[in-house]
Amino acid sequence: MEISHSPGRNTGPQGLQGATGATGPQGATGATGATGAQGPAGPAPSGTGLVTVTGVTASNGLTSSGGTAPNITLGGTLTGNTTIAQGTNTLAFTGTAVNAFSVDGATFSVDGTNNRVGIGTSTPTEQLHVSGGSARIDGSVLVAPPNGTTDNSSLQVGYLRTGSGNSYVDLIGDPTYSDYGLRLLRNAGADGASFLNHRGTGGLNLNAIEASPIAFRTTNTTRMTITADGDVGIGTTTPVQYGNGFRILEVRGTQMAIFRSSVSNANGSSAFELYADPQNAAGKKGYSAFSGWPGYYT
Repeated sequence: MEISHSPGRNTGPQGLQGATGATGPQGATGATGATGAQGPAGPAPSGTGLVTVTGVTASNGLTSSGGTAPNITLGGTLTGNTTIAQGTNTLAFTGTAVNAFSVDGATFSVDGTNNRVGIGTSTPTEQLHVSGGSARIDGSVLVAPPNGTTDNSSLQVGYLRTGSGNSYVDLIGDPTYSDYGLRLLRNAGADGASFLNHRGTGGLNLNAIEASPIAFRTTNTTRMTITADGDVGIGTTTPVQYGNGFRILEVRGTQMAIFRSSVSNANGSSAFELYADPQNAAGKKGYSAFSGWPGYYT
């Protein structure tokens, strides 16, 4: 059968839409749009240097003010061992009060006003002030002038005394004499005696290492001198040496007798005296005298 189209007739209804095709590739990103207007400012903090937080508790050295917006501040009870890992960073305390930093009251105290440290006191009077008990140092104690200057350096035992008492320095070189082997002692009192006490059977030596004399003084005046050559002078600091290496004991003074030896016992008494008198009663300028027991002498 032949079907033909005749001009002037109406188009028939549209057929059903077919299924959606696959998504094509994404196109290029468009240009960035203009920046929007800035939003309103947030609420101000509730305290200087504090951050407002919600729903946070404080512990282990921190304190919370409580409420829905608590302030968390440093200070409180530690509830566990705490370590601050500083690494290469410094930790500084810049207090300026007398007891600016302390541990257990007076156990350890830093005086930020006067730049002092106290152990056993919260009011140190020196740069390092140890009050009560003993200080133990495992090693050496070096006393140097400030900054290597020519100022004096000293070690004072009994500093700031308000009453009399003994002062001494003990040297311990063995476990036998564990309290002291050598003691430099000053007894109590303004006129207290002073001692150099040596213990053990080893020698007590007064040794001048270099070629220097040794002097013995009373009333701040030299009474006896041992020269570097070994000569002994009593009443003179320069005893005369006669001959080639012949060393003498030289005694000088204003008294007539320069030597006296005497003995007394049940058998009687005896004395020997050596004089150096410019002019004695017998007209002699130098003589010796003996009195006492008869006997024999060799």
